Amino acid sequence: MEKPIPDTKVQKEVKQQSFSDKIKQWHDQGIKGENVKIAVLDTGIDTDSKDLTYVKGVNFVGKDRENFEDDNGHGTKISGIIAALENDYNLLGVSPSSQLYVAKVADKNGNVKVEELVKGINWAIKEDVDIINISLEFPRGTKNLHKVIKKAHKKGIIVVSSSGNINSPNDTKLSYPGAYSEVINVGMLDTDGKIYSEEFKEKKVNVYAPGEDIFSMYLNDKMTLDTGVSFATAYTTGYTALLINHHKNQNESYNVKTLQTDFKKYLAPKK
Repeated sequence: MEKPIPDTKVQKEVKQQSFSDKIKQWHDQGIKGENVKIAVLDTGIDTDSKDLTYVKGVNFVGKDRENFEDDNGHGTKISGIIAALENDYNLLGVSPSSQLYVAKVADKNGNVKVEELVKGINWAIKEDVDIINISLEFPRGTKNLHKVIKKAHKKGIIVVSSSGNINSPNDTKLSYPGAYSEVINVGMLDTDGKIYSEEFKEKKVNVYAPGEDIFSMYLNDKMTLDTGVSFATAYTTGYTALLINHHKNQNESYNVKTLQTDFKKYLAPKK
């Protein structure tokens, strides 16, 4: 549903859904995801983007491990929602001061294999990230996937994943790794802040975030307007970085359950 916006001089006032009041409050307090390390496991990133930066990247698709350039656009969109820079250009990410670690696990067509995702999660664990964003999903889980998810969970890494788009009426099938109990499983809100589709209530969703008509970065410093749970997942990851930033500043511990409680407190769906 990609709709590139040709004018790249869209100002910072065109913020992600104008942001929620709570995100603006966090930013006004200086809470912008500083020192929070986020691994984005996707199609890579536009390494020349004026609105994105990253600490480290790796490619698990094909033979060139050093080439994690995004040849699809999805990974750049996800990264933009999470962490587009505070630089008076195009978009402002939810957690603009967070640190991106990029693992290319999906090809130019957006196809991903479980074994590549597992490699990406293992890499993120070794890089000692705080959050792993997985805006990808599979119709069923595997032993190896659950094993590495539990490994990340045990280390205290917060894994945020999509609950899957609703492809037809009454589509309540679970998606993985989102359905694992160790993961924050994300559902989608519409532009009014309401649950986008009733089917999400049956998909073991833990939190909901904006996913309809979401502005983000695209290749060659263009912008897009998209709808999908992938983007709600990125929004959740960015907001999780703000919460972790806050908890760290207060010397407070946190885990998947406490963060889910935070989401219900600050970003509950409208009735």
